Amino acid sequence: MKISIIIPVYNVRKYIKEAILSAMNQSYTNTEIILIDDGSTDGSGEICDEYKEKDVRITVIHQENKGLSAARNAGIDCATGDYLFFLDSDDYISEDCLECMQQCAKQYQADIVYARHKKFEDGQSVSIQNEKNDLSISVVEKEQIIERLMRVGPWCDENVVISCNKLYHHRLFQNIRFPVGKIHEDEYIAHALYYASSCIIFLDATTYFYRVRSGSIMTEKKFHLQQFLDSFEFGNERVEFCKKYMPSLYAKSVRAYIDNMQVQYLLRCSLKEHKMMRCEIVGRIIKMQGALWKTQSVKYCLKTIFFLISPKSWRKKYWG
Repeated sequence: MKISIIIPVYNVRKYIKEAILSAMNQSYTNTEIILIDDGSTDGSGEICDEYKEKDVRITVIHQENKGLSAARNAGIDCATGDYLFFLDSDDYISEDCLECMQQCAKQYQADIVYARHKKFEDGQSVSIQNEKNDLSISVVEKEQIIERLMRVGPWCDENVVISCNKLYHHRLFQNIRFPVGKIHEDEYIAHALYYASSCIIFLDATTYFYRVRSGSIMTEKKFHLQQFLDSFEFGNERVEFCKKYMPSLYAKSVRAYIDNMQVQYLLRCSLKEHKMMRCEIVGRIIKMQGALWKTQSVKYCLKTIFFLISPKSWRKKYWG
């Protein structure tokens, strides 16, 4: 079983060596490492070339800057492995990450194997050793994991959302690619990947270490219009997907879509752009009103109308 490790690279000179070394030093060695230099201007691309000379398993692709999704897609297009693993260039993985995952994939003929990830602040010293819990391995039903994918706010399960802590069978990407130009790229395709899987395995071990960098678009408190809109758009696409392919989750997808819009507004309602955000949300809920009244309780529908009329009063009543 060959595994393709796909690492998009963009201006991460400070971190890229650590990511590459964690891929090179895997105890499971039947791998290829694909580095996609997405138009770096800080010398990251040259570092990729240096490591290519050190390990025959490494392939380097240089392209003009197109964004994370396009870089991952380029890696998928040239991957020759049976399975794919995505590693961000400022993160790293435990030495036995791929060994543990491929054992699960082989034993259960799994299409997706996912484990836990651990966040750490940039500059914080974190052990790269696998943090094993009770070593339990469980089969997860696709309906169950897609339902978990729809949880919002403090109930969100990031382990099922992000793409980087998972081993994917290559065939899953036969007709699926990351959406170019989107910020929440993982959210746009996660449900489709789970739906296309015949077997999904959860490995109860922490194998992926996720660096939190200040100033990144996902951690910065400053308002980003695209991030705001993308957080709604993938929810809308998920509603349409469930309506067509998983009707048993249609009502939950509608509720998750509306809940997410409300949560996103509450997180940003103190910003000067709150009026623009409210207008966007009102427009989307009006478009969804047919599905809302058809799938949700009267109490929930009235609660949503209350939010539309007075978000501040709604927040005070339901969030304190």
